[in-house]
Amino acid sequence: MSEVKSGKNGLALKSAVEKVVTLANARGIQVTADDLIKLVKTHAAGATASTMAMAALPGAGSTIATGVEIGFVWSMYYRICTKLGINVKKNVIKSVGSALITNLAGGLAAQLITGTVLSIVPGLGTLGAVALIGLTSYSVTYYSGIVFMNLLVRLFKAGQSLETMSEDELKSMMKEEAQSTSFKDVQAEAKQAYKTRKEDGVAQVIADDDASAAPMRPERTYWLHTGVDFGSTNSVMAWRLYHWTEENGWQPDSEYNKDNNIVRCPTVLVYKSDNPDHPDVQAEEEDVIVGKRAEALATDNLEPAVARTNFKPLFYDAAEGSPEQREAIRHTSLFMNHLYQLYKAEILDLLPNSVLTDMCATVHLTTPVRAERVHRDLMKALAEKAGFVHDGKTYFVDTSRNEAESVMHLCVDSNLSTMQRLVNMSSGKAALNLLFIDVGGSTTDIELIKQEMHASHSTQVLAMWPRGNVQYMLGGREVDRAIFDYLIDTGCLVPEFANACWDHGTGKTLFRRLKENYNERLRAGQAIEKLSNITTACGDPDEEIRPRSRYRDHIITKEVFEEKICRRYINDLTDALHEVLKGQVGEDEVDAVFVTGAGSRLYFIHDLILGRHGDRPLALTQIQQDESRLFDRYRDPATCCAEGAISAVM
Repeated sequence: MSEVKSGKNGLALKSAVEKVVTLANARGIQVTADDLIKLVKTHAAGATASTMAMAALPGAGSTIATGVEIGFVWSMYYRICTKLGINVKKNVIKSVGSALITNLAGGLAAQLITGTVLSIVPGLGTLGAVALIGLTSYSVTYYSGIVFMNLLVRLFKAGQSLETMSEDELKSMMKEEAQSTSFKDVQAEAKQAYKTRKEDGVAQVIADDDASAAPMRPERTYWLHTGVDFGSTNSVMAWRLYHWTEENGWQPDSEYNKDNNIVRCPTVLVYKSDNPDHPDVQAEEEDVIVGKRAEALATDNLEPAVARTNFKPLFYDAAEGSPEQREAIRHTSLFMNHLYQLYKAEILDLLPNSVLTDMCATVHLTTPVRAERVHRDLMKALAEKAGFVHDGKTYFVDTSRNEAESVMHLCVDSNLSTMQRLVNMSSGKAALNLLFIDVGGSTTDIELIKQEMHASHSTQVLAMWPRGNVQYMLGGREVDRAIFDYLIDTGCLVPEFANACWDHGTGKTLFRRLKENYNERLRAGQAIEKLSNITTACGDPDEEIRPRSRYRDHIITKEVFEEKICRRYINDLTDALHEVLKGQVGEDEVDAVFVTGAGSRLYFIHDLILGRHGDRPLALTQIQQDESRLFDRYRDPATCCAEGAISAVM
């Protein structure tokens, strides 16, 4: 058995190599420790560069790219043997290396990945995923070198010759050495060597009929990923440019990425045909005004234009072939045209021609959880019609990732330290139960996920909401409407004027802004006291029915907001969460909750998860006893879906 079984002192490789050199020199073989150490480190660096290159290829998948590892490990073994004067056949040493890596890909990968945040979700995302892929590949090759050195020490001491041993005998002995040499104990040493790998150079695999001597290099060395969240109220594009080098594989480009690669656009259309008597609308060049200019026209306090908003739900929910669906497709197509123009003007035009001509690009269009294949295909077709290119080789339009999945990836990526703590606390569990809640403008999507902690690391969606037809979609806009209804019910607004304002779109925007502007005041226990914008747009302009003083006297306290205005919404959201969990896991078995989306800014959502609201409060015991298991703090909840769409892509 091996005498070198620990790397706690950081000298596992050096110690094993020195023993090999001592025994080899005693046999008259002239070799130095530096020679053998360099062989191990350069092959580890070569494997790192190649697996990083693979990370961007569709379907690359596994953290340990098994085929690449085999090539570098057996090449390393063959060159070590050559340096030691051992005449071994390539096919034998290749088989030995293949057997070791195949075993490692199952056993060692599970050991390695379980100790990282990859235990939570497949694909760590952005910076973390690429770095971890590189470190994993380097560590596996480095460790494989130590195992082989230990085997050579064993053979030299026993007076045996590797040349005369059968393939099965070598495989058996390598397996024993791998079992007696702890990867965990050499992991820190490999990590330290990984940090200084640029000083060592990069080896190439040995060329034969099955392997190329050239390192795996992508055809283009830049890759632009753009995530698109087509929202009911606002749409967002998040982009990130990656650059490939042989030393580091794919990494975010340091020259052309901005600190905040976000493009925002209100999901608003204003048609000239809907506003025949509106002078500002008729003065526009286009027949349909889209985005920020459309929103400005629709929210003009003096003369708001009729606007088309909230057509996203109809795109996914209207009956196939119905007039409502056809209209939603028309609106979506026009809006997609505008998104493509923004994509060109605010993303592509920022990049020099030297990048554009050496660049692949993928546009990731997220869809709701409830979206079916027909909806995803239609969204892709509308994107291509608008100008987004999909040729299956250099340019791609991807609709495979749903909104909840995108949010899930960003949640992990944004909370790495807390995630690691969660993993450590849950190390004895076979699986984690994770609850994801995306509160959007028009809908809320909920997913309950079972994440295996060991072995396969598989992810299973246990339940999701909504499923089928539901009365309320629980988007943030339902709170806007609840405020609207309350002001009508209490006599503050006149239905005739208020309904007209709501129907042509201005009212929807004004009530959303009222909710957002007063959110923090309500959280602090203060009241909504100023309704001037609402009453100007939705009120009685001539004060024939409702005098101005009636508006000034009306205030909304925190108690009124929670108990009267939002009570139905709070209860419906709580019931939806109960429904998702019922029959799947006990509420006390939920290990973590992730909340995002523009609507998640509502101050009471946090307390609702902690069981402080609702006629039937939630009993998520683990989260309520340890609030660090509730992930709902982000730079901007409104951009989470778009940013999450480009997490875990490289």
